[in-house]
Amino acid sequence: MKNRKGAPGVNAGSMADIAFLLLIFFLVTTSIETEQGIERMLPRTDTSPPPLTYHDRNILLVNVNQNNEIMVDEKKIDLKELRELTIAFLDNGGALSDTESYCDYCQGERSSTSSDNPVKAIVSLSTDRETSYASYITVQNELVGAYNALRNREALRLYGMKYTQMESQYLDSRSTMADRATLKVKIKSIQELFPKKYPKLKSIKHSTMIKFKIKSNGGIPPVSTASLPDIVFMLLFFFMSVTVMKDTTLKVENTLPNASEIKKMEKKDRIIYIHVGKPIGKYEKLFGKEPKIQLNDKYANVEDVGPYVLAEIAKRPETSAQVHDHIP
Repeated sequence: MKNRKGAPGVNAGSMADIAFLLLIFFLVTTSIETEQGIERMLPRTDTSPPPLTYHDRNILLVNVNQNNEIMVDEKKIDLKELRELTIAFLDNGGALSDTESYCDYCQGERSSTSSDNPVKAIVSLSTDRETSYASYITVQNELVGAYNALRNREALRLYGMKYTQMESQYLDSRSTMADRATLKVKIKSIQELFPKKYPKLKSIKHSTMIKFKIKSNGGIPPVSTASLPDIVFMLLFFFMSVTVMKDTTLKVENTLPNASEIKKMEKKDRIIYIHVGKPIGKYEKLFGKEPKIQLNDKYANVEDVGPYVLAEIAKRPETSAQVHDHIP
């Protein structure tokens, strides 16, 4: 027998196929984790001409200081007063009746020291570097509530429906395209009556422009597939990093409870989940609207919970005996 010189080479010709199979596996069996948060719309970047000069009476200054105290026009107030003060400011309608700024739908005091009309009125919210997020969100919710209260009033007067209801129906996937088109026009008309305006601080313009020239040789360049395995592997690592294995399919409504503190779970594979809630839409016809208990992917009865927990603990010897309430 002849002795071979050197180690045999590894054939990597099928590496791309293996990577594709793994990629398809992760696409099918995993889901991307999404973080839940509070939806907030930030002001758009304004590239219009220099800002206009606003009179002091048309600006409501709201500040939350480092001690989480609320100041409105440099006066300290309680949180419960903020919404009513904002409504009074926006709905004041202080412009004279013989001027273009007169607001015929405003129902405020029409004081000459407050805003002329809701279109000119600006609510400016500022915070300190040490202001807590909880205080900031609470104050912003009160300001949004003030706008919604006025918009609801005008929507009921003009269309017989609250503004918040129109928004919910517009965002509902079950609404038809025709209904959404009608709602969009109504929502925009209400928003124009009480627009949310942000003070413009600075206009940023970019004067530098880069131009690219494309050379044409009269033909379509060939597509190189030499780096295809690398691209597939990068996609594979991406899905391995940002996805989690699908454990159970949620069949009940999952309403998260209010929390006063957060505790990090070090070993998530040791957690036993018990979901309680009303069946989601596609299961309502089969199981009704009464709350159900879900264990893994199946509905269960109360007497099934004890044996289920004992069976899961037996499968996981290191499972903690602590119970964490996730029932809404």
